[in-house]
Amino acid sequence: MKTEVILRGPFAHRRSRLARACEARLRQTLARLATRVSRAELRLESRSAHDPSCRATLAVRPLHGSAFLVTADAARPWQAVSQVALAARRQLSELRRRNRSRTRRAQRHWSEQRWAA
Repeated sequence: MKTEVILRGPFAHRRSRLARACEARLRQTLARLATRVSRAELRLESRSAHDPSCRATLAVRPLHGSAFLVTADAARPWQAVSQVALAARRQLSELRRRNRSRTRRAQRHWSEQRWAA
């Protein structure tokens, strides 16, 4: 399933090399995150540690099928978008970690039940 990410906001028209690299990274991250976004809107907020004025908020909203609308609100779009991509990646790995431990717990419980019988 191909995830389509429609970008809107202050960075949508910029075509510098940095802009394209950030957009590619963001698309990749959002494609992974897309499986976790159902009907609700996902909001990602990030602030640069080096420069507090550099911040971004991204709203990811599912459209039809596997298309997602990403609206950005950023003070300095390109710096901030990479920060948001990092925040999204962190959130994704946290979800994975939580799910993994839940699965392990279920497996352990199942094997204990089996041995008890």
